[in-house]
Amino acid sequence: MAPVADIGIAVSKELVVQSVTPGSPADLAHVVPDLIVAAVNDVPVRTEPEFVSHAQRTVNVKLLFFEGEPITKLIKVILNAAYDRERRAYDDPDFAALYADSPARYAFLDPGHPLYEHWRTRLSGARNARDALRELEDGGAEEEAAKAEAEKAAVDAALADLDDLFGDDGDGGDEAEAKADEAVEVAKDGASEPTAVASNGPSPVEPTATPEPAAAAVEASGPSDAAAPVPGAA
Repeated sequence: MAPVADIGIAVSKELVVQSVTPGSPADLAHVVPDLIVAAVNDVPVRTEPEFVSHAQRTVNVKLLFFEGEPITKLIKVILNAAYDRERRAYDDPDFAALYADSPARYAFLDPGHPLYEHWRTRLSGARNARDALRELEDGGAEEEAAKAEAEKAAVDAALADLDDLFGDDGDGGDEAEAKADEAVEVAKDGASEPTAVASNGPSPVEPTATPEPAAAAVEASGPSDAAAPVPGAA
């Protein structure tokens, strides 16, 4: 028996030639990478173990190769096919039409061809990879949508809180503004200490300063200042 290494080729699990050893029998027979091993000593093989098993049974080994480029290109077309969300299906090429138009190039689409099983195996792997990629993309889109919805809900809740405290329809805003103005007048007359003004706002107000209740309300109602005093609450 001849060791498989003596042939001079390394193949993938799909029997695609990956490399050829210089000066080996395969090299002298003009075998090149990307060819596909279809048969060993006239026996069809579909996997690397089958190839190894049949190749090492005899000293003289006859290998049947086919071009792999048509299969590889068709696989790329399948992976890049558009997904129709309404039909929940991909726009795969019409294999029957391809075979009818170019029977020599797409001979592997014929169930009786030596590469038909090889083609079917790679087709299944391509579809599985494509489906997995779509699931990842859909999952990411759903996650982004949920995040955006949560952020919108938080903003709406914050705006609702501001409306409750300083809304145009109620008296809360007017009352808070009146109390703030009153506190400033008291401070100007020297009737109270500046700390009395601080109880009605986030920080002591200088006697000459004019408070802006609306700006203070936004600061006090922000996510990081939830515990800040609210004007008019004291």
